Amino acid sequence: MSKKDPLLCVSDALVLLSVVWTPIYWILDPFDWFPEWKYKLFLLPVILVALRMLFKRWRSGNACHGLLETDFVKKLTLAFAAPFFLFLGLEFVLAKLNFSAPLKPIAIRSDTAFMKDTSIPFVEDEALIWAFNPGADFNGRTINQMGFADREVDPIKASDSMRVICMGDSCSGQGVPPYSGILNMQLQEAPPTAQAWESFNMAVHGYSSAQGLRLFQTRTTALKPDYVSLYYGWNDHWQSPRPDAMRMATEVKQGFRWYAVKKLQNKLFYQLFVSLMRPSVSNQTRDTQDDVLRVAPDDYRRNLEQLVACIREIGARPILMTAPRNHKLTAALVHNKQAASVEAAMALHDQYNAICRDVAREHEVLLLDLAKDFERDDLRQWFTRDGIHFQDEGRIYIANALYTLIHDDAQLR
Repeated sequence: MSKKDPLLCVSDALVLLSVVWTPIYWILDPFDWFPEWKYKLFLLPVILVALRMLFKRWRSGNACHGLLETDFVKKLTLAFAAPFFLFLGLEFVLAKLNFSAPLKPIAIRSDTAFMKDTSIPFVEDEALIWAFNPGADFNGRTINQMGFADREVDPIKASDSMRVICMGDSCSGQGVPPYSGILNMQLQEAPPTAQAWESFNMAVHGYSSAQGLRLFQTRTTALKPDYVSLYYGWNDHWQSPRPDAMRMATEVKQGFRWYAVKKLQNKLFYQLFVSLMRPSVSNQTRDTQDDVLRVAPDDYRRNLEQLVACIREIGARPILMTAPRNHKLTAALVHNKQAASVEAAMALHDQYNAICRDVAREHEVLLLDLAKDFERDDLRQWFTRDGIHFQDEGRIYIANALYTLIHDDAQLR
């Protein structure tokens, strides 16, 4: 009958430790040691097992046994070794195939890092790509303390009051005041119900629906709106080297999870799994300039649907707005490499407006179809020269249309 050999048990403990330690070290790589051993780490437990076999034969042949002869240690060793060799092998194959699918960055969850230098209107924001800088001057206006180009607003909603938030891009943020400011005056002069009403702008120039969704999830919910209007589309279909979803950092709390995910992002097998889960973001066809759309059509639809769901989840009413265009857009879009051609930009924009209408119909959302309204010749004169933004009369028209829609809806509720 064989007996346990203490030295053999120590040898087995080293084998077991190497089997447990090696995959953890390979994934987390805490000290970035031995980077050239990235695919050779599997040799450590293999070498230790071989040495263990020689050691056992040298000690007493088969007359003794160690930890590796017990069922529990065998199962534990297999539980760590099997997935490790599987993922290591997959990593090796992907490297040989030159596979690469870089993922979005990881950021420590924190408030927007605004700059004290108020001469700079925009600041980098890892989660939103960029944001307005409170206190800075932008086109003759001061960015308010919430970080938007509008009057100062109390973030805490007054009791027994109704709040309308207008989200979007520069079409919503432009003007002194923007159409949200005109709407605010109308709501206060003729409130749709007995409560006090207010509206304000949370639009940021250049934002896509992807940025708008992240903005709502991180900042708008706490403001407790009753109505939220959404005016996106233009920036979604501009060209970019990378989609917006891949540029916006995923925010996590500082700690082990942040560290582990950051390390995993460097592994090819992890990039493969994530890219398979997000095919529309990863598999856009690049154009001749190696560019993609900032937000692909399918992702634009998903973003609007998620915005609608998030708004309804907090008990507010979403309002989708199509974005009008003139008969002709500025050729600067091609010069700035935002579009392949003016004709392509107009066709894409019409497609995105159609998606907005589909989402409104399928999810029974209030729709302000401004694109249809501005097909009228008498309204086209209110575009600026780029065929995208509006003169004062255009913003007044939008405010009036939005006021009527909200007034009528509030009366029915």
